[in-house]
Amino acid sequence: MTSHFSEQTVQLPHQQRIAVFLETPLATERELLRGVSRLAREVGNWTVEPQERGSIEATVQHLQQWPVDGVLGRFANDMSIERLGVLGIPVVSMAPLRPDSTCRAVHEDDTAICRMAFEHLQDRAFTNLAYCGEWDTPWSRARHNIFCKLAESLSGQVAHLWLDSAVSASDSSSSLLDVIAQWLEKLPKPIGILASNDSVGVDILTACRRMNLRVPEQVAVMGIGNDELLCDVAEPPLSSVVPDYERIGYEAAKMLDELLRNRTPSRQSVSIHPSRIAVRGSTTGRAIEDPQMATAMSFIRKHACHGITIDDVVQHTGMARSTLQRHFRKTFHRTIHDEIVQVRLDRAVDLLANTELQIDEIAQKSGFLRREYLGVVFRREFGETPAVYRKRQHRLRRGKSNPGPHNGNGNGSGVPHGNGHNLDAGRRQSRNDQHQMAMD
Repeated sequence: MTSHFSEQTVQLPHQQRIAVFLETPLATERELLRGVSRLAREVGNWTVEPQERGSIEATVQHLQQWPVDGVLGRFANDMSIERLGVLGIPVVSMAPLRPDSTCRAVHEDDTAICRMAFEHLQDRAFTNLAYCGEWDTPWSRARHNIFCKLAESLSGQVAHLWLDSAVSASDSSSSLLDVIAQWLEKLPKPIGILASNDSVGVDILTACRRMNLRVPEQVAVMGIGNDELLCDVAEPPLSSVVPDYERIGYEAAKMLDELLRNRTPSRQSVSIHPSRIAVRGSTTGRAIEDPQMATAMSFIRKHACHGITIDDVVQHTGMARSTLQRHFRKTFHRTIHDEIVQVRLDRAVDLLANTELQIDEIAQKSGFLRREYLGVVFRREFGETPAVYRKRQHRLRRGKSNPGPHNGNGNGSGVPHGNGHNLDAGRRQSRNDQHQMAMD
């Protein structure tokens, strides 16, 4: 019997080992690894080996003992990558390097990140600005410089606090939070602060609570990185710029694949634009110059869901009812009652989207007391019932529905439908911010 199969031996592709050095517990690192994994599936002959990042000396020693074909990592500086050069294998960093660096890198676009944060604070009428980060971290210094240049374009100055140098120069008994609190006390109010990352942003919010500073009325705080767990447990939850870390991981792996194929990538360094801002409670308000109005707004935001009335706000501020009503409307272009209802609606949207609580319980926790009252207000404002909204959110999360726009604004956020009953432009902006917060 004649065989129809070729006797020629098939050349199988070499299985390439790729070391990925990350601090794996961090949300940022997990997203980077997700992007690397996606490219690895497309390539087909990669074995990805996540490694916990240690000292560069330990890393070189490890790779000499256990050779790999290529390296990806969040390397802090060019020196680290140059030290890896002794291994004679391609290396691509997934962190920002010096502008004059000759190393291969794919990283977040710090200029776009800072511009997004700057414009977000400007939209909320914060003209006093500050930055807080670490001096000994190159990307932190770079973000500070970019943020300052943006502020200077509007003839503004940016106060700053370098945490590492400030703590080392302070009394040995002073903690990091003490240093931040002392700095906050000296800053003009209201002020918008950009933190170098989410961890620093949470520390600033903690210091604000210790100082009894109202957030966001007196101090608005933004982080960078959108570590969702860290941002959500902060009080209030931390707004954060969302870098597209998954794409950074994918594009860095793609660049490494080109190097492994002996191709020259078209660019030495690639910066990836951030996805969006995850708006949460630390920036949902506007800068409020009037201290009495800031007191009233802060009280409403903290206690609207506890069943407060206009009389409670009057009692808390110590102002005459008619005077308070008049000043509140002049400042915020809406009534105290409107603001109380808005805060309750925002809370209801959050609980509907992110919990499995019964709607009766959500009505209680959001201050509406009865399911029927919540349903009437919800439908009037959004054109759908709480139950319909919840089902749609669950479908979106399971990926069984196209997460396109439902409210005609093209943002694809999946927030409740608007039906034209918006009270004014300021309230409309607040609601959009809060609904985005509920989705984040």
